[in-house]
Amino acid sequence: MKKSLLLSFAILMGALIVGVPSASAFELNRQEADSVCAAMGTIWGSQIKKKIAGEDPEKAKEYLRGIEDALKLIGNNDAYLEGLKQAVLIDSRIGQVEKMGGFDVSRERFAYYLLRASEGKRSGYSPSTAEDFMNGLMTRIAAETQRLEADKRYLASEAARKGVEKMSSGLLFEVLEEGEGDETPGSEAKLLIRYTGAFVDGKVFNEAGEGKVFSVSELIPGFREGAMKMKRKGRYRLVIPAEIGYGSAGVMGVIPPDAATVFTVELLDFNNPPKTN
Repeated sequence: MKKSLLLSFAILMGALIVGVPSASAFELNRQEADSVCAAMGTIWGSQIKKKIAGEDPEKAKEYLRGIEDALKLIGNNDAYLEGLKQAVLIDSRIGQVEKMGGFDVSRERFAYYLLRASEGKRSGYSPSTAEDFMNGLMTRIAAETQRLEADKRYLASEAARKGVEKMSSGLLFEVLEEGEGDETPGSEAKLLIRYTGAFVDGKVFNEAGEGKVFSVSELIPGFREGAMKMKRKGRYRLVIPAEIGYGSAGVMGVIPPDAATVFTVELLDFNNPPKTN
C-alpha cells in the first residue's frame, strides 16, 4: 500500500478513535467504521508482528498489553494518558543522561522526587540548585569522557611509535638506556628504583628521585610485568593502560578511575632471592 494512502488511513483512524471531527464531510455508517478499524488494525498489527518476532513471549505479551491499554485510555482518561506520554518523553531524556554518564538512574527514586517537587514538597534541592548540580555533573562527565578519549589516542600513538614494544597484556615497554648484563628480576625480587609516574598529559602524580625499594609482588600488574624485563642500571619507560594499572577504582585523590599511566624507571639494583629446592 502506498505511503500516502497509509497516511490518510492514519488520519482517519485518529479521528475515529480520538473523536476529532474529520476535515471532510464524509460520513461512515457503523459497519464501514468498523471495517476501517479492522483494516487499520490489520496494517499496524502486521508491522507490530514483525517487530516482536523472535522476542521473549512474555515481553511481547507485555508490549502488546501496553499498546492495548494506551489505546483504550484515549478519550476515556485524557489526563492520565498525557501523563503517560510525558513519562515516555522523560524516560528518553533520562536515557540520554545514563548513556552520557555511564550510570543507571532509578526510575522509582526519580518518580518519588518528581512527585514531591510537583506537589511543592522538599526534595533536597531548589530548581536553581538542582540545575547547578546537574550542570556541574554534566561538565564533570564531559571532562571525564574527553580524558578517556585522550588516553585511548595516546595509547594508540605510543603503540605505533618506533622502539616501543607492545605486550599481549597491553603494556607498552620502551628501553631508553639498556642495562648491564643479562639478569632480570624474578617474581620475588626486591627492587631499588628511581622513577617518575605521570598521566598521559605529562602531569606527575608520584616520583622517587632518590630511589625507593619495592618488592616485585607489590607492584601494579603492568609495572610488575615491565620490571621483570628490566636489567640492572637501565632506564625504561612503561606506558600502562588502566586495566593493568590502577583499574576502574584508581587511587582516591591521586589517580582518577580508568586512567592510563606513564612511568619512567631507572633500575638501580635488585636482589633475586636464592631458589630453594
